[in-house]
Amino acid sequence: RPRWVGRSLQDWSATVSRTAPSNNLFANGFDASSSTNFTAWSSVNGSGTRLTQTTGATQAGTRKLSALVQSSSSGYVQDNTPAAETQYHARFYFNPNGMGTGSGASPTVIQLFNGLNGANASIMQIDYRGSTSAPYQVRLTVATTGGPISTGWFSLTNNAWNAIELAWQSGGSTSASLYVGGVLRQTLTGLNTSASTLETVRLGPQGALPGNTFMNGYFFYDSFVSTRFTVIGP
Repeated sequence: RPRWVGRSLQDWSATVSRTAPSNNLFANGFDASSSTNFTAWSSVNGSGTRLTQTTGATQAGTRKLSALVQSSSSGYVQDNTPAAETQYHARFYFNPNGMGTGSGASPTVIQLFNGLNGANASIMQIDYRGSTSAPYQVRLTVATTGGPISTGWFSLTNNAWNAIELAWQSGGSTSASLYVGGVLRQTLTGLNTSASTLETVRLGPQGALPGNTFMNGYFFYDSFVSTRFTVIGP
């Protein structure tokens, strides 16, 4: 603490300078120079076979991510920018492109996006389902100390670009939110996510992909953005 010496004030502590963490984390619009140039991402699973950057009918720019969905073959791009993050927002555009996950009223649930901890366990994910007799829908699922908790299901527009965004944070009593089309659809509250920090995210079809004729085509992704603190919006 300060003390007086004669008529001058001396400070016993040195000045400490701290830099606030940046809000922006990572962004990519899949507009690289070739269909298999994914160098902006940390790694890719299925480049050229399940994942390509294709022209035409993009949400923005010149290319989009085309992800083959077929017989349990996960394909994703991976971003390792997060480093023990305790707050995270991600927004991407998604076009179902007529791709359902079954034919009945209860189609298979797969993942469009996954956020992982240091042990590669999912701590947040965007789930997807759809069929010829049920709407194309997404929800947010969050891992908590008491088990996974999910929002309700919210419909997407087929054969069109849908903005999907999630907001997540780590703590003893926190919240997580899902936005579709730039509209807040649901916020989960009172979540105990204190055991989780974010290290990696994966964008692309993942999980128990059913091997049926309803999943033998392509999902489209575009305009991925992630931040630490702020809502991104459409």
